[in-house]
Amino acid sequence: MNYSAWTKRASEFIRSLNELPGDVEIYDSIEPPDRDDYFKEWLASDRCRIPPELKDFISTASRRCLIGYTWSPPIDIVRSYPEYFLNTNTLVGGGDFCEAAGYHAYDSRALIRHFPENALPNAAEDKTDRPDRLVPVMELSNGDYVCLELDSEHVAGQVFYVSTSDPSQTRPISPGFDEYLSVWEKMCYLHPTRENLSPWLYANSAYLNPDEAKAARLRELLQSTKRDLFAS
Repeated sequence: MNYSAWTKRASEFIRSLNELPGDVEIYDSIEPPDRDDYFKEWLASDRCRIPPELKDFISTASRRCLIGYTWSPPIDIVRSYPEYFLNTNTLVGGGDFCEAAGYHAYDSRALIRHFPENALPNAAEDKTDRPDRLVPVMELSNGDYVCLELDSEHVAGQVFYVSTSDPSQTRPISPGFDEYLSVWEKMCYLHPTRENLSPWLYANSAYLNPDEAKAARLRELLQSTKRDLFAS
């Protein structure tokens, strides 16, 4: 994946939301890749234990990708699009992820985070398929995490939603980092809390799987102007 192009599209999308009716707040702070020689040396060294996907993102796209939006539209719009406003009148998107400084700071103190036992699923009796080597990609507003699973060779596997309060909600949501970014973009970067993700999950595998028509309608809604929506 071209991570630089991905961050550019994300920034352009977030900035386009200013024309929406109602109350809109956006933030778009995608920092450029770190050009510091010491940091580049760290990324290339054995001391850096983050997977190649995160190294590439940090070195080619952004050392910290902070994007987001909060939109509270007029009530008529909420009623016209009930599939996106589940028990809420506000859409929240974006997040703060792939922060290089955080990875660098944690590297000397075991970057791979071992979550407490009660934060991981306990369904499998032998627990051989339970992830216990996870790198945080994003810390969410509710205290949960989106994480990359690692094997013993520090190769990235699935992307997990890790609930720190309800272990039954910890689950894989994407087969890989690139797939997660692609799906998240299709979902208009909805803030990936349990509540926001649940309508977009496969029933069987729990992977995110946006319905094409539903995702397209959401993007059309979010890229509308005040005049477009009130005219309809």
